[in-house]
Amino acid sequence: MFSKKLLLCLFTIASSSYGCAATSSTAKVSVYAPAEIASTFLPDLKGVNPTTTEVLTLEEILVFADENSPTLKKARALIGLSDAEGIGADIFFPENPELNFAIGGRFENENAGLDFQVGIEQAIEIGGQKGLRVEAAEAKKNQSLSNLNTLRWELHSRVHRVFVDLLLVRERKEQAQKFVGFSESLRDTITKQIDAGESSPLELLVADADLAQTKEAIIEAQRLEGALLTQMKILIGWPSELPTIKGELPEINPSPDLASLFSLMRKHHPALRTRELAVVTKLKELDVENRKGWIDPRIGVAYNRESAPGSTGGDSSNVVLFTLAFPLAIWRTNQEGKARALTEVEIAGQEREITIQRLRGDLRLAKLNVDAALKGIQLYQSGIVPQLEKNLTFLKKAYELGEVSVHQVSQTQQRLLDATARFTNAKIRYYESAIQLSALVGTEVFHPNNKKQQRDNNE
Repeated sequence: MFSKKLLLCLFTIASSSYGCAATSSTAKVSVYAPAEIASTFLPDLKGVNPTTTEVLTLEEILVFADENSPTLKKARALIGLSDAEGIGADIFFPENPELNFAIGGRFENENAGLDFQVGIEQAIEIGGQKGLRVEAAEAKKNQSLSNLNTLRWELHSRVHRVFVDLLLVRERKEQAQKFVGFSESLRDTITKQIDAGESSPLELLVADADLAQTKEAIIEAQRLEGALLTQMKILIGWPSELPTIKGELPEINPSPDLASLFSLMRKHHPALRTRELAVVTKLKELDVENRKGWIDPRIGVAYNRESAPGSTGGDSSNVVLFTLAFPLAIWRTNQEGKARALTEVEIAGQEREITIQRLRGDLRLAKLNVDAALKGIQLYQSGIVPQLEKNLTFLKKAYELGEVSVHQVSQTQQRLLDATARFTNAKIRYYESAIQLSALVGTEVFHPNNKKQQRDNNE
């Protein structure tokens, strides 16, 4: 009777000691975004074969980059670390069994006997610790997968930006070629006039200078095009020379209002979901640390062979015992682990706040940049740039009719060249700002690539 009361008392002390040390958190999840994994948008296309593909579209580039980018390959390999934690968490027993031996003698007067004991013990968990560890490991893996999606979306945005820059450089090169054609035509006219004695060689010098300047613009555009193609090749992991890249610049439209952008960001941005899942992970880990303070009883079986002093082997007795041990959670109830886990929950919450504030601020700035670039485009697209070829034709005819001098032609050409460059720069600022805006929202805002994404944005 005494032993039963003692065992009950010890179990009560251990359990109550755990309860006094329990730690909890009031942190909430799904505050700014759903605490779920959301797949990064990708066009619904099959991958392309680098050895046979002759033309690449933006959609094909995005799909290929998602599958072959070196950055994403490394990130996917790191997911294996989460799988390793899950393997460890799924083991049923908290530790290996313990095998012990004991041997000694019994002494009485001048007689001696031999005692031998062998036993095995196994700690078991009675508080559901295994289930909590598995849940924590799954939450951590979900966080890793969401972080991978963040990297996928960042790559998506970078590829999109390089693609648009490539199209804009080609547009700049086409415009430069128009000026080269004008300068060459003007030079031919002046050469004929000199041969006819109707013009001075000084006018030819001005024409040559203008021609060199326009050709320099083509050389710079070709350099930028080559640099962007090299950047694209490295970015997407293309194994050989890139084939021809084709596409069209999307329409230039005003940006949506901030309220709509914030709503889309809360729904789509993978970084926000990652931060929400990080809070979930830390709360699960806090549950694990809290439960570590529970007692882990040890059960076992022991075999004793006992010999009385002076007896022969036949007088030995065999004893089999079943053992049960309870650690007393009095001094140590994993206070340090629980305090650290609780702090990490609070840190995860603060990182979530930092992320949402940063994204909101960057989103406001990106919208300002888009709107400002749009106003700059509107200054030039009404008449100057769209009628460039017509203006150059009028300018050349005016010179041939003697209405303007070659110096006036040179000055006018320079103004048109500067206006065209400013218009192109405004378009570059617009498209790059628009892509940055989409990157901050987490989905394509200005030019969705398929109907599926349009539905997702409207739902």
